[in-house]
Amino acid sequence: MKKIVVVDKGEHSLSRIYFIADVRKYQVITLSDFSDAGEILNHQLPDILLVNCDLYKGDFSRFIAKVRGISDKIKIIGFSWRTEEMFRHHGSPLSLDAFIKMPMDVRQLSLALEAIEYNYTLFPMNIFSAS
Repeated sequence: MKKIVVVDKGEHSLSRIYFIADVRKYQVITLSDFSDAGEILNHQLPDILLVNCDLYKGDFSRFIAKVRGISDKIKIIGFSWRTEEMFRHHGSPLSLDAFIKMPMDVRQLSLALEAIEYNYTLFPMNIFSAS
């Protein structure tokens, strides 16, 4: 069974993640903030890390590099309400394997997971046209 670690607090997105995870037969571990992420990732190596980028207060690129340092096999899906601002101030979206602009739709999440299964990247086009 594939394992997903989710860093998020929002019931809206978590309910969608749990729904798709159940359909795809993924085990889900939920964290409400980034403080425990490093330790959990070291002990519970997931296949996929789903991250609410809006919760992260530091340099998001450094966080991604830290995760990649733990294992380069972990696939990372980011999601955010403030897409353009997020990448203008916190790093490149290309450091992620997929990105979902909020509000999260179950179809978007399903497509992102499918893209990862086939080793593709998935980004909405409007994140590349940030002013």
